[in-house]
Formats: sequence, structure tokens, C-alpha cells
Amino acid sequence: MRKIVKVLLAVMMLLAVSGCGAKEELKEVPAGFCNNYEEAVFDKFNSNASENGLGGTKVWVEGTYKEILTMDTEGLTMYYTTFKAKDGHEWLLMLDAYPAAPKEPYEKLYGHTLCAKGSYEGYSSVYAMPVIYLHSLYDRNTGSILGSAAFAE
Repeated sequence: MRKIVKVLLAVMMLLAVSGCGAKEELKEVPAGFCNNYEEAVFDKFNSNASENGLGGTKVWVEGTYKEILTMDTEGLTMYYTTFKAKDGHEWLLMLDAYPAAPKEPYEKLYGHTLCAKGSYEGYSSVYAMPVIYLHSLYDRNTGSILGSAAFAE
């Protein structure tokens, strides 16, 4: 009986340890997803578009976000977030607008590793960071793509 208990305890410990630290494998960004977009290098885009002449440049950046905020402007509710890039820099990512699209699909992406592509539109002096209007997001956790209705290319 003691031997059976020891074997059961050993098996339970192995099962518990095998689940600890398991890291989800991220999906590869599909070939062509970022075609015609350049990697958003923070130092290059961290100024007013009128100064750097880069307004409208198609860029991509990889990172995460934790919350979605809303801003009412010209009869629309805009969704935006502070997008933290892999290099630690933050970008103001304009996601979409209501009534063009609901907010919920973006809320499901909290904490996911995302590849965001869009157009660089300048610098927000209010938030002190460069601004990207989203075209689409690739979710590296699930492999799904979410496109912006308001800022589609």
C-alpha cells in the first residue's frame, strides 16, 4: 500500500511540474502581412510629422496593450490604447471608432503579443508619444487578424 501511495505522489508531482512554466508558443507573423510597411523605429518617429516629414508612413510594430480608452470627437467614439513595443517604447495606437466597429474584439486582445500595422500620423503632445492609426492587428497568440473599420488602408 505504501508503495502505491509513493507511486501516486510521484506521478502527481510529475504532472504538476510539467504544467509549471509551460510557455505558449507564439505564431509566426504570416509572410506578406507587413509588406509595404516599415518597422516603426521609435527614435525616427518620436517627433511631430511636420518636423520629420514622415506623416502617412506605413509602419508596423510588435508589442502588447493592457487597456482600451475612448475619446469622443466629431460625433464618433474613438478607441485607442498605449501600445508597448517589444523594445519598451510606447506608441499611441488609434484602434477604431464607434459606430464603425465595436470595442469588444479589441478587449479580447489584452496582454496578447500583437503585430500592429498602420499609418504614422504624428506625435501626440498630450500623451507624449508617436501616433499610429491602425490598419490591422495580427495576434501571435491565436493566429487571428483583426482589421480596423475606421482606419483601414
